[in-house]
Amino acid sequence: MSFGEQRRGAAATRVLSIAVTPDASGSFTSDPANTDGIVSVAQNATVTATFTATSGWELVRWELDGVSQGSTNPITVTMGANHLLVAVGQLTAAARSFAVDSAGNVVSLGTTSPTITVRAGAADTAITITPTVTNAVGTGDFRNTPSLTITGQYAGS
Repeated sequence: MSFGEQRRGAAATRVLSIAVTPDASGSFTSDPANTDGIVSVAQNATVTATFTATSGWELVRWELDGVSQGSTNPITVTMGANHLLVAVGQLTAAARSFAVDSAGNVVSLGTTSPTITVRAGAADTAITITPTVTNAVGTGDFRNTPSLTITGQYAGS
């Protein structure tokens, strides 16, 4: 048998690599089952992947080899070739939004205790941020905001 030939009757194996981005948005399962995000099946077999969102997150879309496949969950992929399937998540509208009263006080938050970690000397220090809004009335949604600057003062001990 020469290089590149397949034995007659031998089925080609196809590999589906599955991932989630960002990692915190959720997890996935597949049928047939995956091992560390890899599913190996016979050519033209189907693989069904299901995204399970972490609380406060939702599925925006599936991407197959970088091309959007919509947000139908679960998704089924026919394995005519090797593929990369990525579940793309985002914070839900409730988790991205806040509301303020007429005095500018934050009255509800989607994420009630957002936390960032900053490098302070040799140790990491977690800082909890509580947003306050001045000169604003209504609601806000960060979905279409290209950048957001938060100014604060660390009052740690």
